[in-house]
Amino acid sequence: MNLLTKSCLLISGDPRDHEVFIDVLSDLAPNAHFMLADNAMDALDFLEQDSITPDYIFVELDMIGINGVEFLRESKRVSLLRNVPVIIHSPEPVPEKIRMLKEMGAFAIFFRPYSYWSVHNVLSLCFQDGYKMCLN
Repeated sequence: MNLLTKSCLLISGDPRDHEVFIDVLSDLAPNAHFMLADNAMDALDFLEQDSITPDYIFVELDMIGINGVEFLRESKRVSLLRNVPVIIHSPEPVPEKIRMLKEMGAFAIFFRPYSYWSVHNVLSLCFQDGYKMCLN
């Protein structure tokens, strides 16, 4: 799939995360489609109602309501989302959480800082043809 035709969903309640994500994606792939959700419940409702399947889902681990772990679990139950790579953004590398998330099917996990360049690096790796080798 061409970089310019990729689509990404960011699930985060932090408007600064949205801003950084939009800036990076706009610079990296100006024609890529992106979707934003403030929380996991809205994201699940949106994805299920509109039958939209993004190429990648980026989700904040620690959110109010449905957190990143619960979203990952639910996404694996929805047939349209089952094979979509879910990339978790975590505030800190906690080994037990990393193991659990990988066992649950998280595609990748990245840690703070959530900055322009850290997001740029993750998106660049995702968009490479050999992305599975880069992140696993």
